Amino acid sequence: MTWEPPVIALTPIVEAFRSDQGPGNLLALQCFLLCAEKPRTLAELEQLTGSPNSRINIAVRSLTPYWDARAGVVKRPALHLLQRRRRIDGRGHRYHLTAKGRKLLESANPADT
Repeated sequence: MTWEPPVIALTPIVEAFRSDQGPGNLLALQCFLLCAEKPRTLAELEQLTGSPNSRINIAVRSLTPYWDARAGVVKRPALHLLQRRRRIDGRGHRYHLTAKGRKLLESANPADT
């Protein structure tokens, strides 16, 4: 009995992360996949990945637009896959998939559509 890894299903996602400007970021990929399961807070991502908050912020920032105070502009990543939304209780944010993120996941697994 042999095991065959699901290479075909992950190929578009891995290629998208590799083709982004800058080095490949496995933590950003992990955060994206965790947020694909359900919207997550930074604290949840910190607990699930075992990485410190500072690393999670850097990884998530590579997938979401953010305000650059020094430049005075909104920085938009090449891969805008996560959207930051304020929680209902007003304390913190949750990260949700964008339409582009959902499309990327659907292209990775066409058998489920």
